[in-house]
Amino acid sequence: MEGMRLQEYQLKAIDSIRQAIEKGQKQIVVDMPVGCGKGVVIKTAEIISNLRSGRILILTSTISIKEQTENFLQAYVSVTDGSSSRILVETIQKFIKNQSKNMVEYESVIFYDIPITERIYSTFYDEKKTIVVFLNSRDSVAPELPVELRAENVVFSYSLKSAVYDGIITPAMGNGILEYAIENYLEHLIEQFGYNRVKFNDNLQNQGWDLVTQKGDSKMWVECKLYKSQVVSPPLANSLLNKIIAKKIKHNIQKNDIVLFVVFNNIPSISKKEIYEKYGVIVWDIENLVFYSKNDSLLSKQLTQITYFPIEYIEGRPSDEAQAFGLCMLIDENNIVSEVEKEDSKSHELMQQLKDCKMGRDYSETYEELCESIVRLLFEADYFNKLTNQHKTNDKHFRMDLIGSLKVCQNNKESMHPLWDMLTHHFNSHFIIFEFKNYAEEIDQNLVYITEKYLFDIALRNVAIIISRKGFSESAKFAAEGCLKEHGKLILDVSDEDLVHMLERGGGEAADYLLGKLEDFLMGISK
Repeated sequence: MEGMRLQEYQLKAIDSIRQAIEKGQKQIVVDMPVGCGKGVVIKTAEIISNLRSGRILILTSTISIKEQTENFLQAYVSVTDGSSSRILVETIQKFIKNQSKNMVEYESVIFYDIPITERIYSTFYDEKKTIVVFLNSRDSVAPELPVELRAENVVFSYSLKSAVYDGIITPAMGNGILEYAIENYLEHLIEQFGYNRVKFNDNLQNQGWDLVTQKGDSKMWVECKLYKSQVVSPPLANSLLNKIIAKKIKHNIQKNDIVLFVVFNNIPSISKKEIYEKYGVIVWDIENLVFYSKNDSLLSKQLTQITYFPIEYIEGRPSDEAQAFGLCMLIDENNIVSEVEKEDSKSHELMQQLKDCKMGRDYSETYEELCESIVRLLFEADYFNKLTNQHKTNDKHFRMDLIGSLKVCQNNKESMHPLWDMLTHHFNSHFIIFEFKNYAEEIDQNLVYITEKYLFDIALRNVAIIISRKGFSESAKFAAEGCLKEHGKLILDVSDEDLVHMLERGGGEAADYLLGKLEDFLMGISK
């Protein structure tokens, strides 16, 4: 599939699907998280099209997924007869409602991102048809799932936990991700002290602790908490501590074992010392976590993705209590080098994809996904709590390519990067909108005025960044100045050339570069 970059897990999924189809398997199940399978769905359609003569039906759950899938088909699929006319994409609701469509016409059916029930499956089932179902892990254990789609027909499985661990899915992408991100981070962090996770056959064996690790004869019993506020209040800290102490007593923790309470927020050092001396519980707060993560780029990135506030200006400090107990961190220099090289490789890969991406409407979906990947790489972990693509307002009138909620610093002793600090406090914008335009020519003023409609002061949504191939035309620049002077709405211009400069610099320096563009824009505005 020329032009489409697929992840390693997607290539494995495609290979598994191809083998199953070649063997004549009729019911094929692929288990992977929502948002990970679009490229695999398109490639599956191409494989079937090249191996079968009949028509193919792709069913989706929503109109937006239907439109995205159609765009990908037009851009990437090449079938044996030279066209994709034999492939129909439709929402399942519309297809079932439209009785004029005859299921006999379709030799193969692909279900994409649809919760499958016995009733839905029986509507499309035919023992002669090839049926491919893309499930996520939660759907695959649903009691109403047809027996034909149970474990024996699963040809490939990729869990949500694996996707989080591999960095394919991040906490900012939506609900349900944070739990796995915290688990992965803590497991990786504690491994640096020589402790490895204890795997239990029964969930009850861990006795309710978030994580249990072991080094020789010593176990580490870990409990963790994460709050949106930067500082944990004394009453809340006392309440949490009482629960940990009760747990320690109830489970008769041995003297050579460690009870570690991890809080992704600030707790005064004097409280941590007192807790350790009185109760034998080691407490790590955000300052300790920053200190232990700073020499490992992967740990550092995972930590920044988890917190609800920016941590780039937190210096970090070691845990006196951990040192008193004899906990020593083991530094793996090879791992440090590997992670840095991996980050550099990702930046260069995105720059090459940007260069290769063709301009024009037919490749707009590709450009949008590429720009989203760049924004996430540069800014997501450090500066955003959440980044949501294809976000619609409640009245369905507006759909934004990407919208993000900024991490807000709540501690006066610390600071945000001046770019986001200015956008938050001067422009009163907690949310930043990103629009991606794959136009072959410069952006005109009409697109600026359309984007302005997305901005709304009461909703703390006053800043938009339009990313395009060649940037703003003179009329667009004039329109952006007018939006700012007349309505206080900031619309920034970022071109492909700017993206390359930011990718060459990386996260912190990329924000510096964007701040420079903002300052140049503001200094050029007349009264």
